[in-house]
Amino acid sequence: MAKRDQVLEAVRAIGRPCSVAEMTTWLERHRDGPVWTDVANILSSLTINDGNRHLHDRGRRDFTPDPNNPKDMLIKVQVRGGRDVRYWLYDFATDGPAPYSEGADLGLTGAEAAARLDRNARYWQVSEAVEALGKPSSIREIIDWLETHHPEVRHPDVRQNAGMLTVNEPNRPHFDAGRKSYRTDRGHPKDVLFRQGGPSTGVTYELYDVAQHGVWDLRPSAGGKWKAVMLDLGPAEQALAEARAEVYAEPLPDFSNEPEARRFEMRAIAMREGQPQFKAALLDAYTSKCAITGCAVQAILEGAHIVPYAAGGVASNVVSNGLLLRSDIHTLFDRGLLWVDGDGFVQIGPELDASEYTPLRGRKLRLPSHSSAHPHPDHLAHHRVHTARQPN
Repeated sequence: MAKRDQVLEAVRAIGRPCSVAEMTTWLERHRDGPVWTDVANILSSLTINDGNRHLHDRGRRDFTPDPNNPKDMLIKVQVRGGRDVRYWLYDFATDGPAPYSEGADLGLTGAEAAARLDRNARYWQVSEAVEALGKPSSIREIIDWLETHHPEVRHPDVRQNAGMLTVNEPNRPHFDAGRKSYRTDRGHPKDVLFRQGGPSTGVTYELYDVAQHGVWDLRPSAGGKWKAVMLDLGPAEQALAEARAEVYAEPLPDFSNEPEARRFEMRAIAMREGQPQFKAALLDAYTSKCAITGCAVQAILEGAHIVPYAAGGVASNVVSNGLLLRSDIHTLFDRGLLWVDGDGFVQIGPELDASEYTPLRGRKLRLPSHSSAHPHPDHLAHHRVHTARQPN
């Protein structure tokens, strides 16, 4: 198969607009043989709106998109924030990107975002002020608290810093333009405040609680401006949102304290993605496919502990105590809304009835080819009894 066709295969397998780095990672894992240092050039030759196409396809004279030309396959798209270019399938019927799942997570996961935080940023002091005040607080009240408790720092931008952290603030992209997704059910550590009121009643800020305030996103209006929208989620998605919020519910540390900040970051990464070696071993054992859904998009696969990490610590990081799961399935598994019965079939709780997860009920768990990597029956029984609250 030509390298061009393998690149297109990678795009389809990932299933959403993807970066050069994501495609390179997929190809290196799934296609042995070629050296994948030229993915960007191959993409350029296949992308109808790439200004450098002529440099990578010198034999072609007319670059007008042609449905009969096998090289007119992709289109560059920019995800939220406008700084991140990704590639996706081109749709001649609409002269734009082909449809893809609206639920595709194009931004950082909560753990990745936590690991990249600016520990010295002043916006964390705004969050600290709201938490300390313990009530819905105005910008004036927040400023007064900051001037009392952090007199060594000037606070000219409190309103902007509050807006960056506020889930229903439509101007968030102006304060945090590098962020790619503003959906608040992704576990992002900057989703910490909620705004109430308006010009007539006065605006106040309080700590964001997904169970109380719901899940929010920002959407462009017809006039090109952003608007904050509360999403109408079903019970399964709401359970996922609340589960992610529980994972990241630990109060933010003092980021000036290096050891404390590091512990926070490592805890977040360990809780959602597992130890790197643990996840790598599961990727190998399960051939980089979710043990329940068969999903092969590595970016959203996670190493799930059957007996929780908190119960066994480092000793729990063994393949027989793990499952490779898609991120949403991982959350349902950790919440006990989904489990594996004694015969190796997937079962789901009544909370997921009539949801998109219903077809998973009765599905046979995919097992590694080597029996030594199979999940231990005692561990699965422990999960059924202690996490899913099911009879063994």
